[in-house]
Amino acid sequence: MTALMSIFHAPGRVPALAEMLRRCLGEAPPVQGLATWEEALGDPQELRLYFEVSLPTPKAYSQYLADRLPQRVLVPHVLKSAARTAATGRALEGTTKVDAMLIAPSTGFAVLFEAKVLADASGSVGFDILRNQIARNIDVMLEPNPNLKPPLTQRHPGRTCFVLATPEIFREHPESRLYGWLMRDYQRHPDALERDLPHRVGTDFSPVTRRLGWLTWEDCNDLIPGACPWLSNTHT
Repeated sequence: MTALMSIFHAPGRVPALAEMLRRCLGEAPPVQGLATWEEALGDPQELRLYFEVSLPTPKAYSQYLADRLPQRVLVPHVLKSAARTAATGRALEGTTKVDAMLIAPSTGFAVLFEAKVLADASGSVGFDILRNQIARNIDVMLEPNPNLKPPLTQRHPGRTCFVLATPEIFREHPESRLYGWLMRDYQRHPDALERDLPHRVGTDFSPVTRRLGWLTWEDCNDLIPGACPWLSNTHT
């Protein structure tokens, strides 16, 4: 995540971050009450960038899964293990560790980042064969975190975006990765999010689709030369 660090610590922190967000999320923040990226980012001295942030599994999903284990677990011994776990009251899904989180405490604006180089998104979790990694990230994005430590408690779910960061070649050829199919589906079709987050009954996913962005490491290198020194100079 050297690329994000390079942009975050650029001499013009807010302009650099604002340009990065324009490249993956559009000219203006896709959230209510914030007209510009500069407004969303707020005071540059208050901005925080964290890595490997653990966010709790939404309680609604935990209950949904516990009620449907036979439909979400196919292997008999895994199903027995899941049932034992549920019976003891332990979580069927652990915390979701997002690769990075940018947060502006004064505005509640935040961005969750999932970073990939060659790896694909995982298509399931231990006790749910239908739960993919991208949907899981979006799920925790939509959940408030009142029990975490500040400033994470100040993140507003309605002002939080999710950004997938990959090499440009995979954005150009999204069909080569599971996350490519998922991101295109989620960005274009609210009903795809409803399908993969069925426990969020009554959620209007239309505005959520606009809060999903795709950033490339080449974008970062273009903004701050040398931010991704590992990139091949031959790829354009």
